[in-house]
Amino acid sequence: MSLPSKHEGGDVEVAFGKETRRLNTSQGSKFGFSYLAWYSDIEYAVQKVTSGHRLVLTYNLIHKKQGSPPRAESSGKPEQDLAKLFTMKDGQSSANFNWPVAYVLNHQYTEANLRMDHLKGKDRAIATSLQRACEKGGLSMHLSNMAYEITGGCDEDSNGEGFHDIDDEIERELKLTYVVRPNGALCAKDLPFGEEHILQEEPFKRRPDDEEFSGWTGNEGTSTTHFYRDSCIIITDDEIDSLEDLHFTKAASSSSATSELFDNLMSDLWEAERHGSNPTEAQTERLKKCRFRIWKFCYLLANTKPQTSYRFNAWGPYYGESTTPNEFIGAMVAIDDVNLFKTAVQNGHRDLGHTTYKNIGSALAFQLSDSSGWLEGVATAVKTKKKVEHVWASLKALRQAFEESLRFDPACQPKLSIETLDKWIYDIVEVYLTASNSDHRLDVADGETLIGITRAAKNNEKILFSTVLPYVKRKKQNKSFVVSFLFALFQAREAEQLRTEVVKNLYRDIISDLGPILFDSREAEKVSRMGYGYGSGPYGGLGRASNPFGSAIEVEPKDLASLCWHCSSLDLNDETRQILRNVIQKSGEGDVDLFQSTWIPFLKHLLIHVNNVSDEIRNELRLTCEGVITNYIRRYLIKEPLQPLVTARRNLGCKRCDHCRQLDAFLNDPKWEIGKFAAPMPIRKHLETQVGRHYYTTTEKHGSPHQLLVHKNHNEFIALRDLADFKYRREQVLNDVRSIGTTALGKLLGTKALADLVNFDSPRNRQLAASGSVPAPVSIPAPAPAIAAATAQERPPLTATYGNEIAKVGTDQTSKVGFIDLTEE
Repeated sequence: MSLPSKHEGGDVEVAFGKETRRLNTSQGSKFGFSYLAWYSDIEYAVQKVTSGHRLVLTYNLIHKKQGSPPRAESSGKPEQDLAKLFTMKDGQSSANFNWPVAYVLNHQYTEANLRMDHLKGKDRAIATSLQRACEKGGLSMHLSNMAYEITGGCDEDSNGEGFHDIDDEIERELKLTYVVRPNGALCAKDLPFGEEHILQEEPFKRRPDDEEFSGWTGNEGTSTTHFYRDSCIIITDDEIDSLEDLHFTKAASSSSATSELFDNLMSDLWEAERHGSNPTEAQTERLKKCRFRIWKFCYLLANTKPQTSYRFNAWGPYYGESTTPNEFIGAMVAIDDVNLFKTAVQNGHRDLGHTTYKNIGSALAFQLSDSSGWLEGVATAVKTKKKVEHVWASLKALRQAFEESLRFDPACQPKLSIETLDKWIYDIVEVYLTASNSDHRLDVADGETLIGITRAAKNNEKILFSTVLPYVKRKKQNKSFVVSFLFALFQAREAEQLRTEVVKNLYRDIISDLGPILFDSREAEKVSRMGYGYGSGPYGGLGRASNPFGSAIEVEPKDLASLCWHCSSLDLNDETRQILRNVIQKSGEGDVDLFQSTWIPFLKHLLIHVNNVSDEIRNELRLTCEGVITNYIRRYLIKEPLQPLVTARRNLGCKRCDHCRQLDAFLNDPKWEIGKFAAPMPIRKHLETQVGRHYYTTTEKHGSPHQLLVHKNHNEFIALRDLADFKYRREQVLNDVRSIGTTALGKLLGTKALADLVNFDSPRNRQLAASGSVPAPVSIPAPAPAIAAATAQERPPLTATYGNEIAKVGTDQTSKVGFIDLTEE
């Protein structure tokens, strides 16, 4: 619609076939309106405005009703010509035609708008005509975006359009980047395509859409890559090949388009099967075609190795997000092709989800013709799983679906009885558990699953002793798995699902077989190979370097204590005694860090049920508590050091100035051996006078003001540090003993015996502490930088630098002690 605005030129030329017409808007444009309209399949061109301004409002009228949109043509001749084109070209029949073929559209479309009802103008008219011709000729039509790249040598200078002409072609590539059905449903991505399949002559003989130019580099000349992007219509012959086949042949089920494509095909199959028992001939043919196409895709998948990769510290291969073996296996179930299923499983497609097992279980009852063949394929798939939990979950999903199918239609005679299926399931479980070369990755859930398997069986005690027990004993190195199995066993006994005698015998057999390895730790083995170093406590000290792996046995302290109580409640006194005495032995040998991470928490959990045990076990508990705490004191506490001389002269300042208070703070701090005092010369002289002959001083004449360096006597510094370290250790032991529970310990050991046990001044504890001169200290967070040295030659002295700024230090009182910087020199 042209608005009032005087102008000259701007005519619109429209053409349809051989007929052309010029539409003028300049006449009467000063004060008058005019309007123009044409159908979408009309070609048009707007001429240049020679003077004035041409103002127009442009509208697109969209046809949304069913049926074909209005168009300029009135006859069916184009459809007839297209039908002839696809049935005969150059005297060839359609069977010998070079399928598929492509017709390049006039407009480019985004992936979201690539569908029939979003096409524009002439593109929509042509697509509608092609769709009619394809329906008549038994062909399939798709829409696609197309990417064409051509690379070659060129001159450095560009042409008049801003691009570089290619004079020496190196390579070219054409791909269908995004292929959809006419309704927009995705079919494929990134399919290679040949130029010979395009109907138009030289479709890319035009200005490129983009260019990537590479200038002269010395070794290579100038080159450029031209990029062309188009949208097109693809025609394929259903009976010979299809675009989906091209996709599957290339992608082998790994493309991200696979899932959506296969959903579309399965929807076609369900739609074709909805016609009941009396379908028409056309409906039967459609169903046959759907099943055949799905069979082709399943065949391609079944004979292709899956693309697998591994995660760090993972338990086996995983399929990427784009791989969908479960959907294809479900399709094999739908078309009842057991040979394809067995081939797919043998080629590695075994990572099947619960939905797939449910589909197979539902179909086993009435649909699948060869039930034994399907069960054979399932057995091959589940035997390769690494976890008992996954095997049992898969088999249970299959059985539940099978049972639900029987309940849904009880009148029909199933092809397989539930008893036969149960026997097959437990045969598979037995084969899985008795495999000698199994590389199973087990955890707590697998131990619980084993008890679930036995509870579901009718002859559960036989399975426990003949299959499950040997399997658990073979996997005894996996302590967390074995302990979880014992706990689940005990819970089954509490729920009266297993007899007490059965549980008692299994406990006795497994615990006696475990023995001392119950307390082994791979982390502790790593630490034991590490040497000694510095920085073990808050005040330094010689000992083992901090453990970067952590220190703990594989079994949690709480679980270890629960295991003792289970044995006690089952009257397995020998097994309980074996565990407790191993604890005493291991606490005297392993890493000292295990006291805080394992042995102290173990005693805390152990004393929860101390009132519910026999006198014999109570005596063993008393011996265990005494033994562990004694080992802690003996191994963690060093001999109490002598009082350092520095404590007699730790306050040398005048007590009147802030600088002297700063000096006294340094002398009392066990962390620093050298103190730097940045101050003017009168203050440095004053500090030297206060220090006198007790400490060696030097002046560092770098920067302004100069720094006075006060050196502590090394032996006194070591003694001061060791005293602070000893006090810290002693307080740590007391806190750990208190965390066990002084009330429970007092009832078990007696109040006087407990007091003597933790009295560090008693002759007994002094003797224990003096028995080891070099303790293995626990890893405790230390202030940075940490002190760590035995001699001055083995480490540099740590220096505290002081200045004139005001700060808080030591107690709550404010003093002019300015810790400007703390550096290690």
